[in-house]
Order: sequence, then structure tokens, then C-alpha cells
Amino acid sequence: MKVRLEVKKGADKGKVFEFTGHDIFLFGRSELAKCHLANDNFVSRFHFLMEINPPKVWLKDLGSKNGTFVNGVKYGGRIVPDPHDLGMKKLPPSDAGNNHNSILFETEIFNDDEICVGDNSIYVTVRNNRKPYERSLKSESDSYGLDIESLLNIVSTGKPDVISAIPDYEIVRKIGEGGMGTVYLARGLVSSGNVAIKIIKPEQELNQKIVKRFREREMVIVKSLEHKNITHCFDVDFRNGLYYIVMEYINGNDIQQIITRKGPFGVQEACRIIVETLEGLSYLHTHNIIHRDIKPSNIIISKDNKVKITDFGLAKDITNTNSLTKSSEYAGTYPFMPPEQLYNFKHCNFSTDVFSVGATLYYMCTKKYPHDYPKGKDVMLVNIQDPVIPVENRGVKIKQEIADVINKAVSLKMNERYQTAKEMQQALIEAVSII
Repeated sequence: MKVRLEVKKGADKGKVFEFTGHDIFLFGRSELAKCHLANDNFVSRFHFLMEINPPKVWLKDLGSKNGTFVNGVKYGGRIVPDPHDLGMKKLPPSDAGNNHNSILFETEIFNDDEICVGDNSIYVTVRNNRKPYERSLKSESDSYGLDIESLLNIVSTGKPDVISAIPDYEIVRKIGEGGMGTVYLARGLVSSGNVAIKIIKPEQELNQKIVKRFREREMVIVKSLEHKNITHCFDVDFRNGLYYIVMEYINGNDIQQIITRKGPFGVQEACRIIVETLEGLSYLHTHNIIHRDIKPSNIIISKDNKVKITDFGLAKDITNTNSLTKSSEYAGTYPFMPPEQLYNFKHCNFSTDVFSVGATLYYMCTKKYPHDYPKGKDVMLVNIQDPVIPVENRGVKIKQEIADVINKAVSLKMNERYQTAKEMQQALIEAVSII
């Protein structure tokens, strides 16, 4: 897929921006914006964001002063519906017959559309050379449907049962759900131990791209990992139309659940947990893997006090240039996401994980995020341009040595953070041992 943006009118007339394949870029006067328009004062520093995710292209206004016009329809501007959602935010599907949604904040972009910002008129050319998605798993669609029906029945009735796709395990109940998969508690019929089984979501129009991502990310990356601080994978397979992973079941709660129930951790205990987390993260980094979604809900504390990193749905093998990225992956979970995941998402490095684990420690100690998110201000803009609030200013007693480690980890500039998990771990251990 190729997308070409040409400025045909305005102060930056003649500028051309071209993109191939999946990409995300910011448009504005800031030098951080890939589409840099420095000559129009009516263009905001970060005016709008575009995501090319074949076969679609999306535009989102970032709370610009004057709004973004697509074919004469205004999107965004300073007076807009509140986008104050700190979780995973996916761009909505377009309505049939037009390319805008009722929010008037985001829109799908098509070939020959005209985008107007400030005095600039930008013309869009979209060439999609991909074949339409084909439904996969046709040959086993009957058994596939039966297994999905069985899973739904187990969830609704709470009665454990065996499904044909995974005959060695008795499905007990659903215990979690993510963007691509649903996780079930299961009991081994041979081993008789509890496991967690993640099954790819049964979409009516399951396509090869989703399946390929599942294979490359979860079925390959997770199976290759073996560390005491990482959820262990026992098996990956495809049977009767279902892809699934059999994982270690952790009897415990994630950090977010614990904070929601009990409030912030004590600083010493939070540091102990994060030291263990950094041990697992360091293992990932030595295997050239970036997790890219470290946050409180992806760190589990077992009943016997073991720390486990889980959920590798956004993980990336930096040695694999063909790694797939899922739709709206740049969004992540805003409070724990560094700015480069918005303006440089294809070139994240180990320090990206360092920011996220630093933000998690910050939250564990304070129950506050590194940024404040004022109502009415776009959360993406907050992450890109607002300064981080030093952790010692959050009203919690915290030794300066530990605060210094946290503040360095959540620096907005990649080169000012710890560059690896091991480096941050060593600094944190030293800071804790001093006090």
C-alpha cells in the first residue's frame, strides 16, 4: 500500500510526503513531526496524526487550534468532545456511505481526499496493491464453529468441559480477554495441573494478517522464552480451526488489581517487585525482544510472591524487520507509554520498555501517572509535549535516591533514560541499598 500527500496550495506548497506499508506519522510545525510544515503559523505544533494500516488510512485531529478539514468537514479543533480515555483506544470503523464518524474527531481517509490545515491544502493519493483479505480456516469451519459454541456455553453455564480443538485440557472458565485473544483457565487431563489457554478471538472475518501476527508474535516469541519472571509457555498449536497457546497459570493478581483494591504499594515493596520485573525484562532484551506494553496489569504477583511478566501481544523482535504491528498499536496504554511510540513507533528500542517500567514504579508508589491529563486536552499531545512531573512532587515520602532512578527512567528523551533494563535494575538496587 502506498500513500502520497502533496501540498498543492498554501505556505508549504510543493512539499510531498510518501509512505509505504504500515506507518504512523504526526503532521505539524514541530520538528518531531514527520510531516513538517514550518511555514504556516495556523498549523499547530502537532496538528493531526495519520495511521496507514493496510487496507485503511485513518486521520485523527490532535486538538489543533483551528481543526482539520477533510473534504470540507471539520474534525477536532480546541472545542471538541473530550477524548480523555487513558486505556487502549482504537480508531472506529467508518460508516457505510461516508468517511466520517459522529465524534467529528477522527475519520478514514480515501484516495482523492483533500485535507486542509491552516492555509495548506493537501491532496491524498492512496494506492492499495493488496488483494482483499480472504477468510481463512475454511476447510475446518464446521468444527471451528462447534468449538466456539462450546466455549460460549462453558462461559455462560460455568460447567467445565473438553472441546475438540484442545482435547488434552478441560476448559473451566474465562479469566481474561485482550485485543486479539481470550484467556481461559483449564485443567490438564494428563498432568492434572491448572494452565491458562489463550485462544485467538473468533472473528467472523478472520484474516491471514491476524493469524500471521499471532504466529509471529505470540506463537514464536512466547514459545522461545524461559525465565522465572516471565509467564512460561508450554505449548502452541492449531487444531480444528483454532490457534491457541497453553501457558503457565499464575494464581495471583496483577499490580493494577492490587492497587485498585489496596491502594499504592510501599516504596520498598514496589522497588522489590520492579527489580524482579527488570530481571525478566533484561532477559527479553538480551534476546532482542521489546515488550512495548509493560504496565501494572501486565505484571502478576503470585500468591507465593513471585513476579511474572505477561501478555506479549505487542512484543517485537528487533532483529525481524518484517514484524507486524497491529492497528492502533501506537496508542498502547497512554500513562505508561513513551512519546516515541507516537512519533517514532517503528524505531522503539530497549529504553521504550525502561520508560514503561519506570512509569509503572511511579504509579505503584503514588497511584498517579508521570503526566497529568487535563480534561479536554488530547492525551496524545500530553504524552508528546507536556513535561513529566517529578515523582517526589506527588505528595509521597520517597527517598531522593529512588526518586532519581524513577525520574531518569521516565525521561521523555530516549537518550536520557537508562538504555537497558539491566542498567536500570542495577541503579535501583544501589538506590535501595543506600537507604
